[in-house]
Amino acid sequence: MKPLNIAIVCDAITDFTAGSFISALRFSEGLADKGHKVIIITSRYPHTPVEDDYKGLKIYRLRAFPVPKSSKRLYFAYPSQKEIRSILLKDDIQIVHFMLPTPLCVSAAKSAKKLGLKVIAHSHTQPENWTTYIPRPFSFIKGGLVNLSYRYIRRIYEMADAIICPTEFSEMLLRSKGFKTKTYVISNGVDINKFQRHNTHDDMQRYHIDRKKKILLFVGRLDPEKNVSVLIQSLRYLEKISDILEIFIVGDGSERERLEMLAKTLGVDGQIRFLGKLTDSELQSIYNICHVFVLPSFVELEGMVVLEAISYNKPILIADSPDSASRFIVGRNGFLFDPHNPKDLAAKIKRLFTDEKLYKLMSEESHKMRNRFDIKKSITKLEKVYSKVLSTD
Repeated sequence: MKPLNIAIVCDAITDFTAGSFISALRFSEGLADKGHKVIIITSRYPHTPVEDDYKGLKIYRLRAFPVPKSSKRLYFAYPSQKEIRSILLKDDIQIVHFMLPTPLCVSAAKSAKKLGLKVIAHSHTQPENWTTYIPRPFSFIKGGLVNLSYRYIRRIYEMADAIICPTEFSEMLLRSKGFKTKTYVISNGVDINKFQRHNTHDDMQRYHIDRKKKILLFVGRLDPEKNVSVLIQSLRYLEKISDILEIFIVGDGSERERLEMLAKTLGVDGQIRFLGKLTDSELQSIYNICHVFVLPSFVELEGMVVLEAISYNKPILIADSPDSASRFIVGRNGFLFDPHNPKDLAAKIKRLFTDEKLYKLMSEESHKMRNRFDIKKSITKLEKVYSKVLSTD
């Protein structure tokens, strides 16, 4: 198709690790690789310049303030529409694609509509992500807050000409909340050429891993909705395989200190490595050497880390939560488990780590699935949506 001028709008790109921000960056890079002119409009952190380039992408960073309770890790921008319009006109933008219902994205959508530009919205958020922070005595208000939040999101997304949903689950969720805008299901995808198995020898040495050990891996933010505590608690029921089992926890967040203390309290801290935030290269090494991937999250619209694990042919253990789309990725390549029951998770871990025939079967099933989530396919589908939207009045 003819190259387009596209503005990807999303807070915290390159500065905060979360699925929506990573997805925005990967789509930006993929579209640029196909010849499109892509600019990124994002929030400015104290250490970042107003304008710079990232892997060949022009980035505009606008004044921002830290989000409460984020320990100044997450900044949201609050630009004027005049600032946004100036950028859109300067770069002759044809399509504005925003990722989240934040003030930055609202300003960008309004600016685009005033200029007569096409707007694409991306479904990357669930109110359930933040209602998990509500203290238990006030949990009775969660349902009302979720509904109010969806009403707010719907008003913003009504400005879009189309909405991209990462899964059918996400699309059905929006429909159930009264969203009328045209939707398209496009997976976040994964670069299967980058995330693929390779020789493990160097990676094993890099992390000083005993070849007798088997690694259970979690990757994600260490925040309440990720439910990592159930993973740590499961070790209490795995004493019989404690000599071969080690858990790697990749990521950082508000829960890290509490989770480290929980591991010490339970006496299982010797079986867990908290690795913090890793570079892409380091993360690829960790995926390569792990045996099984686990995601205990209560809330997921797709679960990009699950796609990454599948691209390495790993069996998966996924929480059977009603607010998680990741559970629909599980077939013969893994198990679902009760996210409130560490004993159930432990039983599934034990089966995969002690039954070699079952482990091999599930690895082979993940291998069969990996091409389905190739990000190149997702980018081609996104281009078709852009083309369709631009062709309509």
